[in-house]
Amino acid sequence: MTDLICSNLFAETLAKLEGLHTSTPEKEGFTPKKCPAGYWTEGYGVIVRTESGKAMHSEKFSYEDACLYSRVRTKKDALHLLLQSIEFFKISVERRVEGLNLREHQIEALVFHAYNCGFSNTLYRLIRDNSDNSTISKWWTTHYVTAHGMQLRGLAIRRQFECTLYFRDWNWAIQVLHENNVL
Repeated sequence: MTDLICSNLFAETLAKLEGLHTSTPEKEGFTPKKCPAGYWTEGYGVIVRTESGKAMHSEKFSYEDACLYSRVRTKKDALHLLLQSIEFFKISVERRVEGLNLREHQIEALVFHAYNCGFSNTLYRLIRDNSDNSTISKWWTTHYVTAHGMQLRGLAIRRQFECTLYFRDWNWAIQVLHENNVL
């Protein structure tokens, strides 16, 4: 494992996949946006949190509440928060796979997944238990692809991208995004 942040390609790809949350009909500038799961996010898809660290879900927090707690006012703020979040997720992923001989692109695939979905005990168990590739691949590409009971094309593509990055490499993974007109 390295002490460095994930590759520049990683940060650039994540920023493109998430998109930068800007103006809404209600407010000009950088504003929170509700993700498909109902959480308020800011910048490049980082969850907005209260002062105590609680994730802000739209069932309990309004758009105005999210604006009050949002830390992003400029593109520089958004980029800083993105890089901070990547570092947090990379450290957390490395702790979960400590002792395994994973390559950097595999760590990055797990960081992509964690950034978008959180940490899945099942995924890490499958990897730590050295389950066969087809079992891990099937699980990876069939979970965290829905919101409110409906499969979302964008989530399915991201899971396929992450899984391809984990088992192949960046060239193959980027091809998944190009084939699906994501990049």
